[in-house]
Amino acid sequence: MERAVRQHQVHREIASITLLSDLPEGWYPGQEHHFDDLLQNGREISLNIRVFENSGDVDLETEYDGKELREIIEDWVYENTVEHRFNLADDSEVYMNFDEVRIPLYDDRGRAMAASNFARELEKYLKGAPFNIPIKRDNAGLGLATLYLFK
Repeated sequence: MERAVRQHQVHREIASITLLSDLPEGWYPGQEHHFDDLLQNGREISLNIRVFENSGDVDLETEYDGKELREIIEDWVYENTVEHRFNLADDSEVYMNFDEVRIPLYDDRGRAMAASNFARELEKYLKGAPFNIPIKRDNAGLGLATLYLFK
């Protein structure tokens, strides 16, 4: 019984300092650097592009005005990342895997950005002319989104 009471007291003490505001000043010295890095370099996400099996005439090698769709997507990602920072880790005619994609922490309206917001903007771009590609988006938490291209 005494052991159970002691464990309960320890758990209460731990629970009482779980808020960052309750931590002693300087307890986590890397915290300020981490948030400065987020503000300056953006949030890091991953973005996957998949061409659905029954997509007919479209794949990532399909050309629009002399450029392959994969180049068009890579250019869009370049233009819409913080300081053009991303890594195209792997690609083929039916998929592209981007990682280390740095997106703004906030959108132009001041709302927090996640992978889903970033992917939604690319989705809108590819659904518009001249591409007119039907797309479905799958979000997995804050940091991963997948776009499925159909035709």
